[in-house]
Amino acid sequence: MLRLAQVFLLADGWRRLALAALLGGLAALSLPPVGAFPVLALSFPGLVWLIDGAIPDRSRLRARLAPSFGIGWAFGFGFHLAGLWWIGRAFLVEADQFAALMPLAVLVLPAGLALFTGLAVTVAGMLWRDGWDRLLALALALTLGDWLRGNVLTGFPWNVWAHAFADSALLSQPVAFLGLYGLTFLVAFAFCALAGFADGTRGGRRVAVVAIGLLLVAEGAGAARMGLAPDIAPQDVALRLVQPSIP
Repeated sequence: MLRLAQVFLLADGWRRLALAALLGGLAALSLPPVGAFPVLALSFPGLVWLIDGAIPDRSRLRARLAPSFGIGWAFGFGFHLAGLWWIGRAFLVEADQFAALMPLAVLVLPAGLALFTGLAVTVAGMLWRDGWDRLLALALALTLGDWLRGNVLTGFPWNVWAHAFADSALLSQPVAFLGLYGLTFLVAFAFCALAGFADGTRGGRRVAVVAIGLLLVAEGAGAARMGLAPDIAPQDVALRLVQPSIP
C-alpha cells in the first residue's frame, strides 16, 4: 500500500489532475446500479495522497489554493462524468432537435458540478497539515460540498456520497438517525481515513483503525435495527408513477 501511495504522492502537473479524474471516475462505481462501494478504499485515500503531494507542510495559504482546487475539480469532474453520462441519452429521443445540446449535459454539467468538489477540497487544503486531522478536514469539506450542491440554485442532490451505501440494507440504516449528509460524512471520513495505513503521519494508523471500527459499528447497528423491524405481510399495492409536467 505504501508503494501505491508513492504513485499519487509523486505525481505532478497534468499527471496529478489525470489521476484525480480517474479516481473520481472510479468512485462513481460505488453508486447504484453498480454499488461497488469498496472502490472508495482506493479513491478517497488516493485523493488524500494527491493533496499531500501537492501541498507541502507549512506552505503558505496562497500556494495551497490553486493545487487544491485543481485536484478537487478534476476529481469531481471524473466522478460526475462517470456518474451522469446517461443524461445525454435523453437528447437522442428527438435527436434532430436536441442532439446538438448533448455535450452540454455530458460535459458542461459535470464540469459545473465539479466546482463544488473543487471548493470543498480547497477548503480542506487551507487547513491541510501533517497529521490525522487533515483526514477529518477533508471529510467535513466533502460533506459541506455535497450539502451546497444539494441546496444552491435550487439544488442538485444527486449522487451524494451517502448513496454509496444505498444498495446495502445494513450500512444504509444509519441514515434514519444521521440524515443523508450525516451518512455522507461517515462514508467520506471512513474511507479517507484508510490513507492513514500507509502515509505514516501522526495518528494515521489509529484513525484508520477507528474508521474500520465505525463501518463495523454502522453495519452492526443496521443489523440490529432491521432485526427489530416488525414483520409486515405482503400487500397488493396500486402504484402510478407520472413524469412531472405531463398533463
